[in-house]
Amino acid sequence: MAGLIGPAIAGSVPGELKGNATLIWGSKTAPKNKDLKPVSPTLAKKLRKTLKWEHYYQISEKDFALSQLKAKRVAMSKKCVLELQQLKSNELRVKMIGQGKVVLNKKHPMKNKDALVLGGPDKDKSAWFVVIQFN
Repeated sequence: MAGLIGPAIAGSVPGELKGNATLIWGSKTAPKNKDLKPVSPTLAKKLRKTLKWEHYYQISEKDFALSQLKAKRVAMSKKCVLELQQLKSNELRVKMIGQGKVVLNKKHPMKNKDALVLGGPDKDKSAWFVVIQFN
């Protein structure tokens, strides 16, 4: 369930990789909290192709810029933090930290322009996802 994005954008600092991360909550049923913002119809359609949830809501979205070999922490919520690192070998290391514990620590090749989607289960027949996209 992971594809990744290519080179840094023109006009950026050499070796810098810019992108954004979106924290998403997925559910089979509509939530009781009516203040949640649905993801765009385009993103929802893409997520439904490979994931089983009917409803997808954006919890937060953060832009970031990565310098090669330096880890960058991106706080997505009080409970969810990403640690991203552009590696020398044209790979991205992603650590997902949930409630203070590392829940994922993986390297991903940076070959194409697909979004990287990572996630895990939540309570009440729902799940959370982080979608990472690069410019």
